[in-house]
Amino acid sequence: MLPILAFDLSWSGPTGWVLYDDDALPVHRPLVKYGEFEPGRTNTDIVLFECILDAINECVLPGKSVIAVAEITDWHRNLKGLKGKQFDIQYKIERQAQFTLGSAKASFNLACNISPVVVRAVLIGANEAKREFGAMRKDACASLLVEEYPGRFERHDKKNSFLYDKLFKCDISDHISDAMVIASVVAKREHQASLIKAQS
Repeated sequence: MLPILAFDLSWSGPTGWVLYDDDALPVHRPLVKYGEFEPGRTNTDIVLFECILDAINECVLPGKSVIAVAEITDWHRNLKGLKGKQFDIQYKIERQAQFTLGSAKASFNLACNISPVVVRAVLIGANEAKREFGAMRKDACASLLVEEYPGRFERHDKKNSFLYDKLFKCDISDHISDAMVIASVVAKREHQASLIKAQS
């Protein structure tokens, strides 16, 4: 199976990424690298595109190709029952969120099309990935990641982080743990697809 480079995209805030490779060294397996980058509040599409392209080129191991995966929005803010000023505020927030996430998706697709190491680009809905992983809340996802990597992680409750990496002795942000969920789900899909292909 090809390595998977998963992104929890954000247009101007932190974007978390994870490189997942079943053939990695046992000490890291299958999470080879992870991290995050933040283009900044004065971001333009080209800045995010360059950040994603740099991440792809810097993360992929020499001689390897990857499947690049990004989380996209598959839900909308609930505006039902809101009236007047409250509706206007929430509607404006939702319009901006959908616009910026759409821009992030376009930047991701462009970076994947240009990079010679990306074999395939995959987009997966945030809720779709969490449902398939088995939990919808970030704290519950962190608990499942602890089970998936016994001895590597432990659960804790900190602002923007429910996961602690015992190997590297650091907190893992929600952006990175979201990318871990995406990588895990797509890896399982790829395994199933290869098994079906082998049987046919």
